[in-house]
Amino acid sequence: MSIYSEDEGLFEILIDWPTPRPHFIIKFKNNAKMSSDYSPNEYFQVKFLKDNEKQDLLNIVFNFRQKFKLSKKYILSFHTGNWMDTKAFHAHLCVDLDEYKRVLDETNPDYTKFRPTGNWKIRDGGSIKEMYIKNLENYEPLTRNKSQKYKKDDLDVIRNNSIKSQRFDLTNFTNLDLTFLNEPKLRIRSNSDADYLNDLCKIAESLGLFDRLIKNNGCHICLSYESNSTTVKSGYLLLAADFFYNILPTNHRDTFLKNFERNDQFYIDT
Repeated sequence: MSIYSEDEGLFEILIDWPTPRPHFIIKFKNNAKMSSDYSPNEYFQVKFLKDNEKQDLLNIVFNFRQKFKLSKKYILSFHTGNWMDTKAFHAHLCVDLDEYKRVLDETNPDYTKFRPTGNWKIRDGGSIKEMYIKNLENYEPLTRNKSQKYKKDDLDVIRNNSIKSQRFDLTNFTNLDLTFLNEPKLRIRSNSDADYLNDLCKIAESLGLFDRLIKNNGCHICLSYESNSTTVKSGYLLLAADFFYNILPTNHRDTFLKNFERNDQFYIDT
C-alpha cells in the first residue's frame, strides 16, 4: 500500500503489510522495470540499477524522512542472491518502531485492505488494524530470537570446521574497515551515499553474493544513518557468520569468533 511518491520520481514508498515490521518498502512506481540491464527472467537486484535510478532512490528516502520528520537512526537495505524473495526490485527502509507507528497514524492507511499472511503470528481477535499493530510490536522480540538461532547455527558450522578454506582475498578492497568485529558485517569507508552503495555492490559482486544458483547465498547491502544525520554514517554487507569468518584474513578470525560468541545483542534488523 503506497503512502508516498513524488510526481517526477521513479519510486514509491509502501507499508510492508504482508510482514508486520518497522520497514517501509521502496519499489518502482507500478513495479515499472526501468533498468536496461534488467531481464524479466532474473530477479531485479540492486546491481541492475542505473546511476540515475540509485540517486532517485536516495533522494526519495531523504525527502520522505524530511516530510515525516524521522529523526532517529534508520537503515536502507537491499537483499541479494537467495536472500531476496521476490523478483521485482525493492529496498527496505528500516526505521524506529515508534516513528513507524507515527507515520501510520499520519497517513491513516485503509487497514481493511490488509490481508493477514503467514508472517502475522498473532491472530487473536480484534480488528485488522489491532492485529497488525500487535504483530508489528512483536516483530523485534521474535526476530531477536531468530537472530540468536542463526548465530548458534553459524557458530556450530565454524566450530565443526565444516567451512571451506578462504576463497577470497580481502586485501584487494582498500576501503574495508575491520575495526569492529563483533558481528558478521563487512564494513567499508566511502565518500558519499552513492559511493557507499556503488562500492558495496562491487564488493558483493566480487564475493559472488548476487548469484542465486548457490544455495543460501546472499547478503544485505546496508547504508546506515545515525539520528538526525543526512549522510551515511556507515555502510556494510550483512553476511552469514560462517561465510564472513571464511573470507576474513586469518589473523582476524579468532578475534571475530570470540567477539561474536559474546555478542548477546546480535539482531538482524534489516
